[in-house]
Amino acid sequence: MRTSAASPSKYPPGLVGAGFLAILWAVMPVVAGGAVLLMLEPLGDFFKRNLVVGWMIYLAAFTLGAGLGLVPTYAMAILGGWVFGPVTGALGALLGCAAASSLGYGISLWVSRSSLLEMVRRYPKADALYRDLVLSGMGRSTLLVALLRLPPQCPFALTNLIMGAAAVPFRAFLVGTISGMFPRTLITVLFAAAGAATGAKSLQDFLSSGPGWPTLVLGVAALVVALALVAWLGKSALGRIRRSEPVETST
Repeated sequence: MRTSAASPSKYPPGLVGAGFLAILWAVMPVVAGGAVLLMLEPLGDFFKRNLVVGWMIYLAAFTLGAGLGLVPTYAMAILGGWVFGPVTGALGALLGCAAASSLGYGISLWVSRSSLLEMVRRYPKADALYRDLVLSGMGRSTLLVALLRLPPQCPFALTNLIMGAAAVPFRAFLVGTISGMFPRTLITVLFAAAGAATGAKSLQDFLSSGPGWPTLVLGVAALVVALALVAWLGKSALGRIRRSEPVETST
């Protein structure tokens, strides 16, 4: 009769927590983002009761919602531009991105750091990217984080998960995040502020009694073109950086 010895798990235990976060942070922003956009009018009325206090509550909600991976940054940026206008809205959205990314980074670092490093070492390409981000010096790490954050399709919460679990230097992570997210966040806030300036109370009001679908389509098209240009510039720059001066791996 043959007995089999217990074999070690294929995946480190901490990856279970990281996997749960990945699923949560991939699904929840899609649902919550739509809810925020549909509730622009009641949320706007709430925040405008006292603009100073409302702005502080908005910043706290941005930090917790996006930092915990529950709300997408684009929805909160639209809310900020719609309610507070281009200047105060942009300031709140950028501070929210910084605070939320720091929270997400800390959660990810605590949940899955050692487990991810064990997994990364099994795959040469992943290990090379890890060395680029973590072991290539502060300046290069900051630039790479910024370029990874630049494309609009880069998922905010999942990027926090990867950066925190990989223990990217926090200063490089924070500066790179703010720099990389600045263009797309500013564009989104300005787009929302322009929509609110028409006098519409909500997206539904904008479509029914405001400028309507033609203006919305033209505005969204302009937004997509601007964000696509930002994404292309970031992808091109990232490719040039990755092809130059690769980090040496130790044997």
